[in-house]
Amino acid sequence: MGVGLMKHAVAIAVLWSALSASAEAQQSGKAVAVDAGSAPSANYVYVVCNGGNTVAVRRTDGTGVTTLAAGFGFNAPYDVVASPANRRVFISNAGANPGTVTVIDTDTLQLVQIVTVPTSLNLHGMSLSEDESVVFIAGQDAGGPAVFQVSTTSPFATARTGGLALAGGAEDCVVIRSANTGGSGNGPGRVYFSVPRAGAGAGRIGIINVNPASPAAPIQTGVGTLASIELADKMERTPDHRFVFVGCSKIVSFGTDVRIVRIDTATSAASATIVNAGVQDLANNRSWDVSWTTDTGGNNRGFVLIQQDSGTKQIREILDTGLASGAGLIFANQGGLTDPITLRYAGLSNQVFIGDIFGTGTGYSFFDAANTPLSPPAPVAPTGIGNRCQAFAVAATPAVLVTDVCPRAALSTGPLTVTVHGAGFTSACLVDYGFGTVPIGGGLVDSNTCIVSFTGAAGSIGVNVSNPQNLQSATLDTFFRAYNPEVRAPFTIPLPSASQGYRLVSMPQYATLTALKSALSSALGPYNPVIYRVFFFRGGRYFELNALADDGCDLAGESFWILTRNGATLTMSEPDVRQNDAGANRVIPLNTGFNLVSLPSTNAAGASGQIPWASVRVTADPSNFLVGSPGGPVLSTSAAGLLIIDPAVEYVGGGYFLAPTLRAGEGVWVRNISGKPAYLVFQPGLVTKPSSPSFSAGVPPAAGSMPPGPPSGITDAHSGGGGCGLSGLEWLLPILALRLGVRRRRLPA
Repeated sequence: MGVGLMKHAVAIAVLWSALSASAEAQQSGKAVAVDAGSAPSANYVYVVCNGGNTVAVRRTDGTGVTTLAAGFGFNAPYDVVASPANRRVFISNAGANPGTVTVIDTDTLQLVQIVTVPTSLNLHGMSLSEDESVVFIAGQDAGGPAVFQVSTTSPFATARTGGLALAGGAEDCVVIRSANTGGSGNGPGRVYFSVPRAGAGAGRIGIINVNPASPAAPIQTGVGTLASIELADKMERTPDHRFVFVGCSKIVSFGTDVRIVRIDTATSAASATIVNAGVQDLANNRSWDVSWTTDTGGNNRGFVLIQQDSGTKQIREILDTGLASGAGLIFANQGGLTDPITLRYAGLSNQVFIGDIFGTGTGYSFFDAANTPLSPPAPVAPTGIGNRCQAFAVAATPAVLVTDVCPRAALSTGPLTVTVHGAGFTSACLVDYGFGTVPIGGGLVDSNTCIVSFTGAAGSIGVNVSNPQNLQSATLDTFFRAYNPEVRAPFTIPLPSASQGYRLVSMPQYATLTALKSALSSALGPYNPVIYRVFFFRGGRYFELNALADDGCDLAGESFWILTRNGATLTMSEPDVRQNDAGANRVIPLNTGFNLVSLPSTNAAGASGQIPWASVRVTADPSNFLVGSPGGPVLSTSAAGLLIIDPAVEYVGGGYFLAPTLRAGEGVWVRNISGKPAYLVFQPGLVTKPSSPSFSAGVPPAAGSMPPGPPSGITDAHSGGGGCGLSGLEWLLPILALRLGVRRRRLPA
């Protein structure tokens, strides 16, 4: 290199170091993690057991999580609603006097508050406003049937919404949004509430106009358009708030059918529509409960629990006209139920839940609402729930997920402080690494990251993180390697010159980013874009080496692009993967989308190695890396494997082609198409002595599967590609001109 060019290179190095100071703030770690804000969740079913003073928390498949009892203030709990926006469930307590509402945090399953509702008693059915600001509760006070309200945020303010001056109490209520009642928005507009019997007289359906406020006369059963029905009971609104449907019993002499009350919320006009026809004219021809969703076409789809001719209770699907939809009747007592009494649709799980009046044995059952008619209950029977399971809500809780550990290996006698990546972490979580269990505590960085110590770990270990509050847990199978003694072996790779263009390279070592920078500096000098450039691909974009901070993760299994001005070799003597793993499989995590990966270990001889791509295993299940086990990793080229990742792609002769073989020291692209973290499993016994590589063009990737081009484009830096080639005089000239101009202005007159 000439003296003039050397001076220019030094100047560029100085300027580069100044410019790159800001780039240091733009970092991207290697670790495979769930992005903040996209943490997975699990759905829990809250089952109100009215006769047992408990609320059972179950998974949507019916298996148990826990039972909430003492300390939650349950007193004949009656109904439950979930507020996703506030991450709360609200439970009315019918036996409390004055009435109370129990508020539970769905993230932690911990009690938030027991809210006392002054002057109320016999609190029963509940309804959540569309904007999730208020919960309305049917009940009674000294004046008769009444509706009360509780705000959904602390301090959970209470009020009496309205009522009727009659004997008895309100059974259920429904709130309609203001936009459907003459106002605007999703706030409360009107409340309907059912009164089965006003003393010895006929039933009522009360109306409270909230916004706009105005008096409204109640709807009476047994007269006019509702002459055929009485006992106004459980009620629910359609998803579009246009109609309210109320379960009811029949008055004898009006026919051999089952009816339901249909209320048009635009006018509050009520009618009794026939949902099923039978052969007997009985008072117990009854619609017990009703719930709603929408079908695949966006139309309202209703489910009604009915009893016809003193027979077994059934589920009838209806339209918002109040008439049967045409779907076949489904027996409601499937799953071992004795006497079904309630029905509730849950949108989060797309299930219809059925409550049982004698719930000490089975308690409840559920149907899959994805099909029409409903699919029967799953084989898992939700047994032993509690007496009279009558109300249900499904709410999300943060799921725990473990996706990566950095570093992925370390000397067992050295510091074993590691960073665990995943989702759903809290300071209360516990980390079990096989040689001890440690609380995350102060090691919590955020819900996706924590720092803990693996003190005493030895050999190959897995990691389990559990949340003792919401009882979620997750496992990362055998992954971290604590080795002793440490074996370091030199590994050398050739570096391409500018005329050869960018090349993908890698090191089969537990080397850190800091060690790589040091080795490059020793071989080529301090980082200087005139002399060499290095790029990693992380998080869906390229990062230059100088813009990356060391996140503590090793580089085993990762590859990177490099280009030098004159070519060189790079030798590193970091912990050797194969020799320190002692024959254990090496697992390499993949982020979603494209990843730059490499064969992480050499063959038994240690000089190099190769493995057929078809011999590499893959899985999207972090809890099972055991090859050959049920549900374990599958071959990358199998049908199951191709649902997780695309075939590996290598860069040859300025173009991309499918990679039949992975070689130590080189790199390939692998695209994870599973939509979640995936894992490559490398079996060291399948890594063999490398054969001579072929530089002939192979099969190109399929359309739509082409990886990002090299930093300078799909061609090398000197064959027409633009972008990140080596910097030279053309980069320096404007800066030198600027500096020269500044210097001239400073000369004395």
